[in-house]
Amino acid sequence: MALPVFLWIISKPYFLQLAKITQLNHNLRHFKYNKDLFDTAVMGQPKFAVPAAEWSIVLGNAEANNIITMVSSPYCQPCAKAHAQIDEAINNLDNIQVRIVFVGKNNDEKDTKTQVHRHLMALNELPDKTIIKRALHDWYIQKQKNYDVWAKAYPVPIAIGINNNRHKLEEQKAWVDLAGIKATPTLLVNGYKLPRQIYQLNELKYMLD
Repeated sequence: MALPVFLWIISKPYFLQLAKITQLNHNLRHFKYNKDLFDTAVMGQPKFAVPAAEWSIVLGNAEANNIITMVSSPYCQPCAKAHAQIDEAINNLDNIQVRIVFVGKNNDEKDTKTQVHRHLMALNELPDKTIIKRALHDWYIQKQKNYDVWAKAYPVPIAIGINNNRHKLEEQKAWVDLAGIKATPTLLVNGYKLPRQIYQLNELKYMLD
């Protein structure tokens, strides 16, 4: 049913404004998701050596050329949000791999993060890589982090042991210290720091080859 004339007169400026905003948003998305501009923005950031797969947790397509590095911490709430985006990315993109390293003292027995780091690195030794993916997901979706409950759901086989990967955590610490990374989460795309004030992880599908 057509609008009465007086309502159309009142509504017309609103619809015109809405059309302008819609067009502006379209233009901004077209500008933002331009790959050349993305490459320029990312390559203008500091570049770091990509952490070795041998001592990081690798998720997604291990053969992919696009490597996203995430520097994480188990009790960091923003890291939980970033891990949710990591899950979404690797579930929907087949052209990326994600390498996760942890920031912390790592071998300090008094540091509450140490136990979680060691446990995750031990689970990463399992041939079935879906286990470490699920373990990370289930750890970060906990509102109140409970190591004991989570650890029972993801036991480490005696043959692997929870303390046999200390050297890998030392490699991670050395890499994080050398890069001077202190904030978590920190995300890198092919070694370049992702400017998160401009781009979010779930937007990379528009820019990566």
